[in-house]
Amino acid sequence: MKTLLASLCLLICLSSCGGKSKPYIENPYEDRMKDFTHMGVKAMHEERWKSAEHLFVRALQMAQLLSDPSLEARAWYNDAMAWKAMGEFEKAKDALQQDLRISEYHHLTNSAKRAQIQWVLLHDGQGELPTLEKTWHADMALSLGYVLIKQQKFQQAEYAYHYVLQHADDKKSGLLLQARAMLGLAIVSKHIDHTKYIPWTQRALKIFRQVGAPQKTAQTLLMMASDKHYTLKQRKNAAMRAKKIYHVLKNKHAENWAEKILQGMAFFERGEDEK
Repeated sequence: MKTLLASLCLLICLSSCGGKSKPYIENPYEDRMKDFTHMGVKAMHEERWKSAEHLFVRALQMAQLLSDPSLEARAWYNDAMAWKAMGEFEKAKDALQQDLRISEYHHLTNSAKRAQIQWVLLHDGQGELPTLEKTWHADMALSLGYVLIKQQKFQQAEYAYHYVLQHADDKKSGLLLQARAMLGLAIVSKHIDHTKYIPWTQRALKIFRQVGAPQKTAQTLLMMASDKHYTLKQRKNAAMRAKKIYHVLKNKHAENWAEKILQGMAFFERGEDEK
């Protein structure tokens, strides 16, 4: 009888100590936040800025319910980027201020640096910038490159853009970062002498077409239209294609700008014919 009782006690002990695995506890707010963020990023990739902003606000609400500072800071950052894409710069600054406040208070180093770069960018390059480190994500280096161009520090900007090309992955978000870095390098190359011309705009255009980014495609085409390495016929063709994209997107301001570029080319062409 004593042997039986001892065996039962040992069995109970073993089952209570190591026989059970810890159950997975699902947090619905965390799952919802991930879903809203994922859908918001997808909307940004598809250039649906207003939808992205709405989704990032919902992600922010979930992060606040979770009371997670790192998630809340990132949600504020995403919201700022959506406002920036819409040209609502004051609202973007307000969201970035919230990101900076949370990131600095909770010592979220990279989060604070990412927000600081955007803060300087939204203030026309005025302000203190962090130094590029090897642990940075590619999107931080891309933003840094933009600011350095504003500050006319072209060699440093070139280094930042090449960092993006080396560290961005081949998923859709990574490809977009690479293409945007190529546009930056196209601008930098006009200010730094290189022995070999590199058609960065053509490389970027190929990626934007691949992932489906019509606004960036049109922007790239207009950059090609101003590039003297292409013939006048090629530049006119690029400007006309950009104008068509802006017409479909109902971006009247950009469409008018493309038309002005075409008119300038026509005027130049007439002048050449009269010689």
